[in-house]
Amino acid sequence: MATPDPLSALTQQVRALERSLQTHTGTLRTLIERSERTTYSQLEALINLYRELDGHFALPPLRNWAISPDAARQILALVRARRPQHVVECGAGASTILLGHLALTGQVGRVTSFEHDPLWHEVSRQRIRDAGLDEHVDLVFAPLIEHDLARGTGLWYDIDSVQLSDIDMVIVDGPPADTGPEARRLAPDLLLPHCLPGCGFVVDDYIRPAEQAMVRDWIEQFPMQLVHRSESVEKWLAVVDYLPEATDLSPDATGLSEVPA
Repeated sequence: MATPDPLSALTQQVRALERSLQTHTGTLRTLIERSERTTYSQLEALINLYRELDGHFALPPLRNWAISPDAARQILALVRARRPQHVVECGAGASTILLGHLALTGQVGRVTSFEHDPLWHEVSRQRIRDAGLDEHVDLVFAPLIEHDLARGTGLWYDIDSVQLSDIDMVIVDGPPADTGPEARRLAPDLLLPHCLPGCGFVVDDYIRPAEQAMVRDWIEQFPMQLVHRSESVEKWLAVVDYLPEATDLSPDATGLSEVPA
């Protein structure tokens, strides 16, 4: 029986490590290139966003937990197309400042924003004050409570004492996903009684399976229809309209088309 050659075995191990390193290097290179493309696209979207806003005001930091620049541009386009009179925002943040300035300049009627976290509510309130938007944004501290509804129970904002009416746009960017597996599902259950026909529910983070399942649930349970989906936005974005009666759903009627980066 031949004696194993230690040098040959070692050579084979080295070659296997080289192949593995090449594979991991290729994967890492792909991830870096993808990250660079995403970062570039977001920087480009941020520059275009400020250009579209004529540089009149500054926004808080975007991305991560905040809305991304490309999604902000889509919301800006939607607002300018539809000219909503009452926007309700689920989850305060950078988009609150954007909507507040649009209200200040007459492109939005009024803004109501729900925030469940007391610390973030105070941070958001200070940002609104600093931006001079107190008269244009109603920031509501709305802790999450258990709602007992006909189709089940779930956690959502406590809005029982909030005066709501004639809502024609809802930005669904809260509660955060870590508050529950179906954190945003109850938005139409509790808001549709206060919504006008044609009210658009703008869903951020639509790239997540939970948000996609949520929208399917809405369409099954309520007279709602998906009228726009944008996969060019980093975290995807969808618009679901409340349509209690027949409504024109031609492409021009959605009020939103793909916005180039």
